[in-house]
Amino acid sequence: YKYDYRDEWLRFISTISSDGGGVGLAHRILAGVGNIVESPEGAVWISDRADRVALLDSWNLSAPEGAQAVDPSFSRFLEERQTVINISTYRANPEAYPGLILPEWLSEMSRAWLVIPLLHHDQLLGFVLLAQSRVARAVGEEDYILLTTVGRQAASYLAEREAARALAESQKFDEFNRRYAFVLHDIKNLVSQLSLLVQNSAKHKENPAFQDDMLETVKESVDKMNRLLVRLHQSG
Repeated sequence: YKYDYRDEWLRFISTISSDGGGVGLAHRILAGVGNIVESPEGAVWISDRADRVALLDSWNLSAPEGAQAVDPSFSRFLEERQTVINISTYRANPEAYPGLILPEWLSEMSRAWLVIPLLHHDQLLGFVLLAQSRVARAVGEEDYILLTTVGRQAASYLAEREAARALAESQKFDEFNRRYAFVLHDIKNLVSQLSLLVQNSAKHKENPAFQDDMLETVKESVDKMNRLLVRLHQSG
């Protein structure tokens, strides 16, 4: 075999699981995958839908920012074939990848070399693009199998991070809902008091005692609203 798979796997896991230097997960994935085939550049895209991807991060590579269109055949090929696309081979012989339409923006990247699917539960999460290796080297089925395997592992890390982010966001919404509940309760009480005051004002507005009660009620309502604003401000 070309690789010592144990060493390659341990090195890859060590690279993507380390958070040293404050480098983001996507950047670590690119470094870990690139090291396998000695590629010094790359980028990772996440699938927004079957015909669109968004750049997540790049590593020493100038890549188009934001969302980019892809032909559904491109996403379908990566998800169904679950293998690497060698862009050099595609350029020389498109028939090697029947039915595949490579995105134009990807074709225009002169150093683009290998497209590695990021598969999570056999669904396409995105893909990694590697640029040409430092020294020209041949790649074949053994390279593709290893790269696809580490791509699956990378996809599981990305999916776990997204799940953690979604959970944190859900917890923030729960906290917001709890804060909103007490705000709504206090506002309802204030509205009830002021509504009752308005209803009785037409009948008792000439009554000095009512006028005193009205002023006191309005003053208390203003004080409560000010306290409510202070609480909201302090809670962020």
